[in-house]
Amino acid sequence: PGRLVIGKARRQLAFASAAWMRWPNLGDGDLRTVPVEEWHMSKVDTACPFWIAGRQQYLDALASYLDTLRAPELQGELRRELLGELGVHLVEDALTEEEERELAAYWAPENPVFPFGAMERISGRRWFNYGPVLPRATQGTTKSTLTVIPTKLGAMPPVVRRQRLQERIWAHATHLVGVRKHTAFMQQYEFDQMYVNYYDAVSRSNINFHHDSHACQMGTIAGISLLSACELQLRALDGGIT
Repeated sequence: PGRLVIGKARRQLAFASAAWMRWPNLGDGDLRTVPVEEWHMSKVDTACPFWIAGRQQYLDALASYLDTLRAPELQGELRRELLGELGVHLVEDALTEEEERELAAYWAPENPVFPFGAMERISGRRWFNYGPVLPRATQGTTKSTLTVIPTKLGAMPPVVRRQRLQERIWAHATHLVGVRKHTAFMQQYEFDQMYVNYYDAVSRSNINFHHDSHACQMGTIAGISLLSACELQLRALDGGIT
């Protein structure tokens, strides 16, 4: 789903080539590409038999996972295992209660930092961004409409550095995901961007189904829920999966 850009086209081509090496008989092995002059490269022909057959197998497997995860009788440990196979890992009690209170207090309304957050009109959330400069707005997309705010907030705040959150998240990623130390992958585990969302129950602030920018957020993404439970719902964008 989404608009095809050169970076995405390169990833599709690399993925399709690796898949063809592993499953050469898929779609009778008929993998095709078409040249794109302005990119000076070729892209995968998504109408070729290999891509169509592979996509259907992927959708069937994904639908099976989602149907199983929705089953009310599914035990918690098995649910975690299936989520892990989809790349979603849960870590309980990653912070102490004191650390949680310290983080929440830093972005609380009575803190001087609070007015510097940006309000998103649709969701009603207050949003704080730390890290590299990224484009501000994204139009005509299912991604979050508030892509970034100016970097007046700078790099990681003192409370994050004091708690060594980046290093601790990296340690969890090493254990759960398996950090690949090849230079081609290390940038995916820098954890140099941080978004803080403040949700106010009184104003019913929330965030609906969305996907974040894969061009800006590479590799592993970590989230920490403070002071309340976080209900996370996963929904496939692909047609034919409910």
